[in-house]
Amino acid sequence: KPDPRFYRLALERLGVEPEEAVFVDDLPENVQGAQEVRIQAFVHEDSRRTIAQLEEMLNSG
Repeated sequence: KPDPRFYRLALERLGVEPEEAVFVDDLPENVQGAQEVRIQAFVHEDSRRTIAQLEEMLNSG
């Protein structure tokens, strides 16, 4: 998953732009791969923090 090509292929198959996608993972290297193709992504550390990050992201745009 850390390979940016994986994310580009997923975006292409889903028919979405990187800015329309969100990726959450517990491994920083996977998050970095998603961010390299401009997907909004962050590392899951615990449920409360992940929910707060998603809410912040949704409310900002």
